[in-house]
Amino acid sequence: RRKQLHERIGGALETLYAGSIDDHLAELAHHYRLSTNAAKAIRYSQLAAQQAVNRAAYGEAFATLEAALKLLQQLPTRTDRLRAELGLRTTENAAAAVLYGYASPQRQQAIERMCELSEELGETALLPRGRINLAHLYYPRGEPVRALELGRRCLSLAEDTQDSDILADIHLSIAFGAQGCGKLGEAASQYKICMRHAGKVSPKDFVDATNAWVASAVHLSTVLQLLGQGSEAVKLAQEGLNRAHESQLFSLGLALTVVGWLHHDRREPKIVSALAEAAIALAEDHSFPEWISWGRFHRGWALAEVGQLRAGAAEMAAAIASFPGFGGVPREQFTIATLAHAYGQMGRRDEALLMLDHALAHIERTGEKHDEAEILRLKGDVLLMGDDPAKTDAQRCFLVAIDVAQAQGAKWWELRATTSLARLLASQGNRDEARTILDDIYGWFTEGFDTADLKDAKALLDELSA
Repeated sequence: RRKQLHERIGGALETLYAGSIDDHLAELAHHYRLSTNAAKAIRYSQLAAQQAVNRAAYGEAFATLEAALKLLQQLPTRTDRLRAELGLRTTENAAAAVLYGYASPQRQQAIERMCELSEELGETALLPRGRINLAHLYYPRGEPVRALELGRRCLSLAEDTQDSDILADIHLSIAFGAQGCGKLGEAASQYKICMRHAGKVSPKDFVDATNAWVASAVHLSTVLQLLGQGSEAVKLAQEGLNRAHESQLFSLGLALTVVGWLHHDRREPKIVSALAEAAIALAEDHSFPEWISWGRFHRGWALAEVGQLRAGAAEMAAAIASFPGFGGVPREQFTIATLAHAYGQMGRRDEALLMLDHALAHIERTGEKHDEAEILRLKGDVLLMGDDPAKTDAQRCFLVAIDVAQAQGAKWWELRATTSLARLLASQGNRDEARTILDDIYGWFTEGFDTADLKDAKALLDELSA
C-alpha cells in the first residue's frame, strides 16, 4: 500500500509541477524509488544526480546513483537495463572525477563499464561517450599517446554525428593528447574546434564534471604561451576564468588551476599565489581534493620563486605526494622537476639530479613530451649548482632542450634554454657566440617584453654587447 501511495504522490507531483519539473527531480526520484515503478525511479534518479553534479553536490549525486543502480534488475528487458545503467554510469563518471580524481580507479571503473554497456547494446552511436572519457582518463595518467590515438579513433566513429556536445568532448580529448605529446600546433587547433562546438551547447546540457569550453580556453592559453603568443594567452585565460565563474564550481577550480600554470610558465609568482589561494578556498569549501593539492603546489612554487625555498619546497613536496592518490595528474613530471630545481638551490644537488633523471626517463617511456625541453633546461641549471659545476653536461642539456623546443615550436621554452646556454657560454669566454644565439631568439618576439624571461634575456644581451 505504501508503494502505491508513493507512486500516486509521484504522479501528482508530475501533474502539479509539469511546467517546472526540474525543480522537483529529487522528490520525484525519492517517491518513485519507494514505489513499484522502477523505470521512473531510475529516470528521475539520473536526472536528479546530474542536477546535483551541476550544483556541485557530488556526494548527493553519488548516493542517488547508488540507490538507482540497485533497481536495475526490476526493469522488464535486458535492453532497458543496459540503457538505464549506461545513463547512470555516465553521470557516475562525472561525480567520480570530482570526488576521487580525474584518473582515479573509481572513475576508470565507471568509464570501462560505460564502454562495456555501449558494446553490449551494439549501437555505434553510443561508443564515443565511454571511449572519449577513457581518452580523457589517459591524459592525467601521463599517457598522452594513448589519449591522442583513442581520441582520433573516436572522431572517426563519430564522423556522421551532429551532436556538438559529443564533438566538443572528442576534440578536447585529441587536444589533451596532442598537448601532452608536445604537438602544440595540433593541440591549439583542436582546442579551438572544441570551443566552437562547446559554444553551441547549453551549460546545463554538459554531462561531464567540467565545462568543455572553459577547459579548452584555459588549456589553450597555456599552449599559446609556449608558442610565444603571450598577450593572446593571457586574454584567453581571463575569458576562461570569467566563463568559469558562470559555470559549475568544479570548472572554476579547474580554471584557477590551469591559469595558475599559465602564470607559472610566465614566472609571475604574485599572480600564481593569488590564484592558488582562490583555488584552495573554493576547494576546501566544496570538497574538491584535487584542486586543494594543485593550489598548494602552486602556492609552494610561488613561495620558492620569491626566495622562501624551504617553505615552498615543503609545500610542493606535500602536494606532489598526494597526486598518486588521484590516479595521476597532468604535468606530474614537471611538478617533480620544479621541486628538484628548488632542492638544487637548497644544496641537495644529487637528490635533485636523481629526480630529474627519473622524470626524463618517464617522458622517454610514455611520450609525455609537453615539458621535456624545460625539464632538460632545469637539469642543466642544477648541474651548474654547487662547488663542482658539470659545465659540459649542462651545455649538452641546454642544446638538447633547444632542439626539442624548436621541434615543438615551443618558443617560450626555447627562449629559456637559449638564455641559460648563452649565460654558460659567456662564462666560458664565448661572448660573441652567446650574443648571436640569444639575439636570434630574442628578436623573434614582438610582445611580452615586461615578462621576467624576456627581461632576463634583454639584460644578458645588454651585458654581452657592452
